[in-house]
Amino acid sequence: MSQQRDHYLPTVPQFAYLIPAILCKANKVFIKESILPSERYWVEAITLDLHKIKAFNQLTAWHHSDIVHPGFLHTVAFPLQLKLMLHKDFPFSMMGIVHIANMIEQYQTIAPTSQIEVCCQLAEIRQLKIGCLFSIETEFFIKQQRVLRAKHQYLRRADKVTKPRTKLAPETDWQGANAAQHWPLPSSLGWQYAKCSQDYNPIHLHPLSAKLLGFKQHIAHGMWMKSRAFSALCDAHPAKLQGALSCDVEFKKPLFLPNSITFQQRAISTESVTEFCISSELNQQTVEHMSGRLEFLDH
Repeated sequence: MSQQRDHYLPTVPQFAYLIPAILCKANKVFIKESILPSERYWVEAITLDLHKIKAFNQLTAWHHSDIVHPGFLHTVAFPLQLKLMLHKDFPFSMMGIVHIANMIEQYQTIAPTSQIEVCCQLAEIRQLKIGCLFSIETEFFIKQQRVLRAKHQYLRRADKVTKPRTKLAPETDWQGANAAQHWPLPSSLGWQYAKCSQDYNPIHLHPLSAKLLGFKQHIAHGMWMKSRAFSALCDAHPAKLQGALSCDVEFKKPLFLPNSITFQQRAISTESVTEFCISSELNQQTVEHMSGRLEFLDH
């Protein structure tokens, strides 16, 4: 990528104003040999919406009302990610883009009354046989000090791909994990999270809209899964919340709604590192939807 071109926006764009651009790019032809635009979007002096924070906390079972959930910050910046992907030089349409991983590093906690600054940029692209893997990096600042950095990895599948007939990798062995938690998920979860996050992708909202895009049923948002898991992990380690931490996840198989999921966690080598996963049962088989790793960096 060439040198970044900085653009300072007065506010974070609202999803409704992005819909026409999303529809206009819906039929853009996939080009494998692609480069990413060098735009970097900034929004300064963002005041967080306390009502949205409360709704997000309820939806993700976050019990630390004096601290902003890192997942909520993703919802603040998500429209900027969309704006990057809607840039005229972005090589793909929105359809066919799959969120496959998310990594965050948080350097200090953020109070709900904080005024924050955010910047968002496309970071890298890699050609694969099945399409293109690209990343979006987002940084959050308070008084010019970086407080959180996030990286999202997306896969844009090629329009015509023959899936290889290979065996799937075995699921993670979770013997020795702590007592599992079981969470029922309503059919309306996608709508509830969309209202908090502005992520109104039709695959999350209703069985009919999901079927139009190739899914047999609507699916849960990956970032809701991560946020809900993070809440459960922090309930187990409340004293460590004030320090720096990293939390990385990989999104695996779609989580269809409604459903009942199982959350498991286990300490690795020290109490500062925890592995975790979310899974469900389908036809007497365990299906893993997300796996991840949380590390408290100051311990």
